[in-house]
Amino acid sequence: LTLIELLVSLVLASIITLAATALYSVTVSSYKTVDAAQELQDSGRFALEVIGQAARMAGYQNYTQRDGSGRDNSRRFAPTTLPTVRGFNNSTIKSSTINDGDGATDNGGLNLSDTLAFRFQGSSKLDNAVEADGSIIDCLGTAKSYPANPDDVGLSLFSVAVDTIGEPALRCTSSTSTIPQPILKGVETFQVMYGLDTDDATKRMGTPIKWVSGQNVAAADWVKVVAVRVGLVIRGDVG
Repeated sequence: LTLIELLVSLVLASIITLAATALYSVTVSSYKTVDAAQELQDSGRFALEVIGQAARMAGYQNYTQRDGSGRDNSRRFAPTTLPTVRGFNNSTIKSSTINDGDGATDNGGLNLSDTLAFRFQGSSKLDNAVEADGSIIDCLGTAKSYPANPDDVGLSLFSVAVDTIGEPALRCTSSTSTIPQPILKGVETFQVMYGLDTDDATKRMGTPIKWVSGQNVAAADWVKVVAVRVGLVIRGDVG
C-alpha cells in the first residue's frame, strides 16, 4: 500500500466508526426514552387503578352482615356522620390521627394538590363479626371488618407530599394506618373534579349533571357526588 492509500483507508475506517458510534448512541437514547415513557404510563395506570378501586368502595354499606350467631346485626343500617366522598382544593391532610382529618381548602397542598377521601363499611366473616373476611380493602390493601359503631368506617385518603428524601409522592392514609404511606413517587400534583347529580332526590339517576372543584361543593351536597375525575402530573426518576 502507498501512504495515500493507507491514509484514505484510515479516514474511511474513522468515518464508519463514527457513524456506528452515533447510531448506537441514538439507539440507546431512544430506548431510554421509550422505557421512561412506558414507566410513566405504568405508574399512571397503577395510580388510577388504586384510586378507582377506592372510589368504587365509596359509600358501601353491608346490608347483609349478620353476627356470629346468625342474627341480623343492628348496626347494618347505621349511617356514618362523615361524607362517603369528600375532597379539598390545594390541601394537605389536617391530622393523621382522626378519621375526620382529610383536609381543608387552601391549607398548603404541594403544587396546589388536592386531597380526596372515600369512606365505606367493611365486611366480616359469617362466624366472626369482628374479623374481616378480606373482600373490602382500603387503598393500602388492608381488609376492613364490619363496623363496631356508626362511625367505624374504612378510609382511603389520598394526598401529595414530599418523602424523607424530598421526592414528591402520592400518599394513602387509611383507617388501619393513620400514618400516610407513599404509593407512587414522582407525583408533582394531584387534581380532582366532582360530578354532581343535582336533581331532586326522587329523580336522581346517578348521572353527573355538572362538574365542580371541591371548594364549590356545599357541605350538604357531598351526598350528590356520583363521579370523580382525577388528574396527575407524574415525572420519572431524576437523572
